[in-house]
Amino acid sequence: MKDILFRLLMAAALTLAAFALSSSAHGQQGDEDAIPTNCRM
Repeated sequence: MKDILFRLLMAAALTLAAFALSSSAHGQQGDEDAIPTNCRM
């Protein structure tokens, strides 16, 4: 049981880390593009 819980925790941590990295990367690239998009709408 401990191995299963440990694997679930590791999977969740990796998923959160990947999501944080991807969102920060999109945030750095998308800031300039998001402003004109909001103005057009």
